[in-house]
Amino acid sequence: MIDNFGRKINYVRLSLTDRCNLNCVYCMPKGQSPVFLQKEEILSVDEIYRICLYLSKIGIDTIKLTGGEPLLREDFEDVVKKIKTIDKIKNITLTTNGTRLEKYIDFLYDVGIQNINISLDSLSPQKYREITNFRLDKIVEVIKKIKKYDFFRIKINVVPIDISEEEISDLVDFAQENEIKLRFIEMMPIGYGNQFKFISSDDIISMISKKYGEYKRSEKIHGNGPAVYFSFSKLKTEIGFISAMSHMFCDSCNRIRITCDGKIKPCLNYDYSLDIKKMIQQGVDDDAIVEKIASTIYDKPKSHSFLGEFFENSEQKSMYQIGG
Repeated sequence: MIDNFGRKINYVRLSLTDRCNLNCVYCMPKGQSPVFLQKEEILSVDEIYRICLYLSKIGIDTIKLTGGEPLLREDFEDVVKKIKTIDKIKNITLTTNGTRLEKYIDFLYDVGIQNINISLDSLSPQKYREITNFRLDKIVEVIKKIKKYDFFRIKINVVPIDISEEEISDLVDFAQENEIKLRFIEMMPIGYGNQFKFISSDDIISMISKKYGEYKRSEKIHGNGPAVYFSFSKLKTEIGFISAMSHMFCDSCNRIRITCDGKIKPCLNYDYSLDIKKMIQQGVDDDAIVEKIASTIYDKPKSHSFLGEFFENSEQKSMYQIGG
């Protein structure tokens, strides 16, 4: 559908759970006390199906499954199978930390989910453990196993934290050697993300160019999201950058979010939302729910306000609670 500012909204990030088995320092750091929802507060398989069906009726055709860690849901396969029955949903993709990916490789292959984004912020075993409290070799192992299928399209997502040129080079070389797309994502000032020094995409591009030569922006389309890709003279493939802070892309934003407890968020920056789960439980007519969802999306804010001062409706939750 088209919103109030002429943007075509066709993409939803759907959180399946707020729980995660890692303790990434910018999301759910070790030693803190995350507040998880109870099982009955989380969307059921049927509620997920109904929400996706509603969304499909107003033009949403692409769904990104996120969390928390979406593969922690024991009924993950049931969720995917139900969504796959909706004809107007043309593309289902997955974002994961990779820790449970091996268990689902065959299933993802069988149902045709090709696009998988894997979070990998460092190839230094020590730094990766400091960031996530998990072993790096397990993630690298599963990435190489997936590549053997010659079916999946893998993207590595990197949120740079105090990153060095050597670390960046290691990530670039790993992506090139394994023919995997690499994307750098600017830290968002949400939750614990406020505590880290901001590193812009321009900073990363400058560091990459020192080793890999001149660069230019690519005109190719690499997916459904806001990543902008650059080619470098000494690299075979292009590198992506999601620059929500330094190069706002709000004027072309095509996405909304559904939290794991069934609230629709038109913009990450604002804490107001529409509680779809509540309407379903109250027995609100399907057509009325679809109309309310459409109205909420139509009123999607023109832009985020992360670069300004705190305001009354600023989102205060952490990313795991919103859907990363």
